[in-house]
Amino acid sequence: ARRTLAHERFDCVVMSDVLHLVRDPACLLRSFAELLAPNGIAVAAVPNLGNLSTFWHALRRDPGFENLGEYEKTGVHATSRRILADWFRKSGLKVDRVVPIIPARWDLAHRISLRMAGEIWASDLAAVGARR
Repeated sequence: ARRTLAHERFDCVVMSDVLHLVRDPACLLRSFAELLAPNGIAVAAVPNLGNLSTFWHALRRDPGFENLGEYEKTGVHATSRRILADWFRKSGLKVDRVVPIIPARWDLAHRISLRMAGEIWASDLAAVGARR
């Protein structure tokens, strides 16, 4: 896909639920960021593997959670706000913001926590950035 689009320019590139599944997320992001027009933005979403639900499953040693986030063993990178922002920076993108995506079932808990514990409740994280 990247080669086919080599001479195109886009206002926005979206990568949803893919970065955590490739060997080098920053490299993939960089290759598609090169397709951005001036003032274009990149948006990427990843599952939040640092949330309360994932922690609970790992604590209970539920099948499929014992090595989650160890790419060499599972083919899935660990993800967090910091990791996602780091992938953007390494790809040459300036991070504008990383937003926690809160499922409706956790919205009340999120509001009670004064929206200060978003990563605990978030099922996913979305980052927005632009070329430097």
